[in-house]
Order: sequence, then C-alpha cells, then structure tokens
Amino acid sequence: MKTISPPRQPSGCWVKGRAGEVAVALLLAGMVPLPSLAQQSAMVGQSPEAIYNSTCAYCHSRSLPPFPAVELLGRQLDPQTIQYIASHGQGAMPAFRFSELSQADLERLGKWIEASPAPPKPTFPPPAPGAKP
Repeated sequence: MKTISPPRQPSGCWVKGRAGEVAVALLLAGMVPLPSLAQQSAMVGQSPEAIYNSTCAYCHSRSLPPFPAVELLGRQLDPQTIQYIASHGQGAMPAFRFSELSQADLERLGKWIEASPAPPKPTFPPPAPGAKP
C-alpha cells in the first residue's frame, strides 16, 4: 500500500534557499552596509533654491496661476514645521520619501524658506500690451 504525504507548506520566508536566509541574517545584523539616506537622495548637493524650484514651486508659487497651495516664501515659517509636513504630508500634499529629499536636504530647505523674502505679487490677468499701469 502506498502512503500519501501531505502537501509541503511554504516556509513563510520571502527569500528562498540557504543563501537568501544568510543574506537576510547578515543584513539584519548590520554586517552589510547600505547607502545612507542622504546618499540616496536625488537632491544631494543642490542648493535649497534649486530644491525648492524643482520640488515645491510647482504648487507653492504665485507665478503659476492658479497656484493650488499656500505660498511658502516670505512667511518666516518654522523650519521644523516645513520638514515635518514635507516628510509626512498634509491634506493634498504628498509626503516625500527620504530617497527624494534627505533629512539634510529638508533641513537646508526649511532654513532657506524661513529666511526667504516674499516674492512680488503678480497681476492677474497680465496687463495687455501697450496698456498703462
């Protein structure tokens, strides 16, 4: 008489084989160095103004009518508040991952926004050519 064994249950581990288990163990033990979050950021080395223009200005600039979000420049906003909202999101604003903006980027950006002067107020609609102000 032939015996039938029950089907093999998955191990529950998302890595397969002994090599994968060893790699995970080394990673968890801290023996395999990973790049720091600051090295992963796409903005490393850019000025705070360049980061603002490429990341924030699309929604937070009065020069792009109609701007959907609050103007940030010239309001002396607290840098820690800016860092928190940028990394956690708020309302319709998404949270930025550390691979997009590192903690160092956020600190520099927050200080720059706090010290920034208010931009000139735009006129909507723009004056017609030849019109007197």
